[in-house]
Amino acid sequence: MESYLDYQAEGFSERFDANSYLYLTRAMDEYDLAAGHGTDADALGAFDGEALLLSFTADWHFTVEQSSSLADAFRAGDAPVAHHVIDSDHGHDAFLVEPEHVGPPLRDFLADGTAGRAVSDGGGADDSARPESDHAPVHASLFKG
Repeated sequence: MESYLDYQAEGFSERFDANSYLYLTRAMDEYDLAAGHGTDADALGAFDGEALLLSFTADWHFTVEQSSSLADAFRAGDAPVAHHVIDSDHGHDAFLVEPEHVGPPLRDFLADGTAGRAVSDGGGADDSARPESDHAPVHASLFKG
């Protein structure tokens, strides 16, 4: 893992100003969908479409629980939504290293929406394949202060 991080750091430092990554990370960590709306469901109230949420069990940055809560917000507004959970040990980068698990539900969603054959839906907050204690905490607190 350390060699992978070293490799990625070299590439980032050659292509980006180091502060740009910090600002992007901060923006992701501090973004609040409900800001100015009251709740996530209120913020999504005008959404007129179908939604597919993909989660990875070992992703500590965008957790299964967070996506499940977002799926519930879509459901509160009667939007067709599927929350497809992929069991993976690759954390946040799972979508990059396991395209064979991401491609089929994404392809079928684009073709047939939430009725797509490879699209599955856990249905709610209990759709995580692992207990919450196995998920690392989101690190937003690193940027508070």
